[in-house]
Amino acid sequence: VERLTNLIGYLADKVELYKTSLNKYLWYIDFENFRRNVRSITGTQYMKYTHGPVIEHFKYNDIINLFDDKFYTIEREQDYSTITTIISKKNYDLSIFKAEELEVIDDVIEKFKTMRSSEIFNHSHEEDGWLENKEKELISYNYANNLKVEF
Repeated sequence: VERLTNLIGYLADKVELYKTSLNKYLWYIDFENFRRNVRSITGTQYMKYTHGPVIEHFKYNDIINLFDDKFYTIEREQDYSTITTIISKKNYDLSIFKAEELEVIDDVIEKFKTMRSSEIFNHSHEEDGWLENKEKELISYNYANNLKVEF
């Protein structure tokens, strides 16, 4: 949990982060790190869902609602839906990450930082891990070697 909350705090400091884009950033970070370094950064499992890969059993809701030491959320209504923005408290600790993990994190941020959530969503829907699994099925880290987005 410590690695996950520090990562979210860092992400929220570097990009405009929404609940919808959070899952995609984390998924790409974990899978790219697995591709390069044969392990995920957060230890999180992801499942296929309508809007792309999400943390299994929708635990991202628990994470962003229960842990507020590194970030907080702001909700607003827009077009009959709730938009949740994640704001960093800028007190994350990057020393818990190895240099090669930070390189992956920053590479993913650099790739997606100017994209809208819908664009990241579209990229995730082109990935084999999302295409070849059934709804709510866990996505194996074996798909990391097949990522179509290049970092």
